[in-house]
Formats: sequence, C-alpha cells, structure tokens
Amino acid sequence: MAKSFEFKNDFMANVETAIVNNNEIRVKLGNIYINGLVDSGATISVINEQLLRRGFYKKELPHISISDLPEIRGLCNTVHNVKGKIDLDIDVNELVMPFSFYIVRDVGFHLILGQDFLTSHKANINFSNHIVSFHDEFTIAALESGKNLEKYFIAKTNKTLTSKAHTEIDIQLSINKFPRNTTALLEPHNNLINRQILGSNCLSVVKDAKVYYRVLNPTNKDIVIKANSPIAKVWKSHTKPICVLDGNLKSDVQFQDPIKEALSLNVQIDSDNITKEQHQKLLKLIGTNRSVFAKDASE
Repeated sequence: MAKSFEFKNDFMANVETAIVNNNEIRVKLGNIYINGLVDSGATISVINEQLLRRGFYKKELPHISISDLPEIRGLCNTVHNVKGKIDLDIDVNELVMPFSFYIVRDVGFHLILGQDFLTSHKANINFSNHIVSFHDEFTIAALESGKNLEKYFIAKTNKTLTSKAHTEIDIQLSINKFPRNTTALLEPHNNLINRQILGSNCLSVVKDAKVYYRVLNPTNKDIVIKANSPIAKVWKSHTKPICVLDGNLKSDVQFQDPIKEALSLNVQIDSDNITKEQHQKLLKLIGTNRSVFAKDASE
C-alpha cells in the first residue's frame, strides 16, 4: 500500500466535480478498461487507489513518488488525503497519453481527467457532438454517461475518409470487445447526426470486431470524417442470424390503392413512348412495391 506523507505545503487543489450526463470516455489503464470522467472543472487529475491496484494486477506497479499536494478538495468541499503521485499511460482508442496522477483513496469517480491532463494533451471538448478529441483530432472519443457506456458499444471509423456530396457509401467500422459472429443492431451516433450525415438503422453481423455500415451525405459539400470518429451505437441483438430472404417471398404490406401510393411518391414517368395502359401498369407496380421505395431522405 502507498504510504501517507507529511507536507509543509498547505495548498489544496480543487477537484470538485459537477454531476452531469455525457461526460465519461472509455480508456484503458494497465490490464483493464474503465470509464474516465472528463472534468474541465477539476484543476488536477486523480485516480482512485483501489482502481490503481486493480489495473496493475499481476503487473509491476509504476513508482509512486511523494506528492507536492498534501490534500485536495472534492465534491461538497470534502477533503481527501493524497497518497502520492504516479506516472501512468492512459490509452484512448490506441493513443497512449502519459501523465502524472494524484492518488486518493475515496473519491466519487475512479479516474478524473482534469484541466492539467486536458490541457497537456490538447483536448477539444465538443458538447454538441458529444465527443472529445486529443492532439488535433488524432483520436476522438465519445462522451457518454456511465450508464450508457454499459448499455451499448460504439462503432468507430478505422481511418480518415471523405463522404462525397449527395453520395451514399458503405464504410467499415471497428467495435472493440464485441463478440465475434454476433448479430448487432446499429443506429446513428449523435456525432454522425450533428455532422449532417444520415446513418442507417440496421441489423448486421459483426465479424472480427468489424462491421459495414451505410451512410448518406445529403449536403452540397464533401464531409471529412476523422479516424476513430464515433459513427454508430451498437447493441447485441437477440434475433436469429441474418439470412438471405427467398426471392419468391412477398411483402406482408399490401396497399389498397397501389396507383395512389405511387402518385404520393411524386414519381415522374415519361409517357411519350408508352401507352396509357403501360403507364398505369408502371404506377401499379411501383405502388404495390411501395415499401422498397423512399420518398425522401427521411425514409
């Protein structure tokens, strides 16, 4: 166990945190993955002593040095004794960021990434997109509440790519720690929506932590998506594995007036080279299969 130390310095740093939603990121520390609190209101960064021991279970613990602070002030002005200071490597989406953390025994969050850490590693917090980036967007992490982080996975881009204007593409995403050959339910992440890119709600099979996902850029300009950008939220699906449907199967959806359904799509058919009867047959065909046609981007 780390020893307590006597200090002449009576300065007390502030690590008082505001309890808000969507302020944690997934990080790797030693042998384990944990949720780290991104706290721009804390002047220093701290780690819970018990978490430190757990993260380096069966591994050599880095050297613990004497802290320059004897105590720190936490939530509701509670005072915590500092056990020491330790240099750690914080892994965020495979970007390893070294930093010195103050060790405390009882603190509301296991790992607090304060102003000193965020400044040192050039963090840029984007609350509208619910993301935090480091080192000029070299890596990007999703800001989520601890509750949400436990409920679903995050699918991210493998590399930087460009979504061309008025173009629909399939992109490969990575999902850490997701079971192999598992059917997953994907829906657009807020980061994608706020970038004005449309993502599909779909079922897909995850193979080797990789999955393909379709996105659409309906804007008039190309949009660059950085590597490690959160693209989709992913849930494990309890449905049967996805299979190819029999081409002879018909849709259960039947429309009472197929021609009226076709006209509601504002379909423009050039009637110069076809008869009126052929025109009606085309409308009926479109209306009967209304479920496979999209009226606009919302569908």
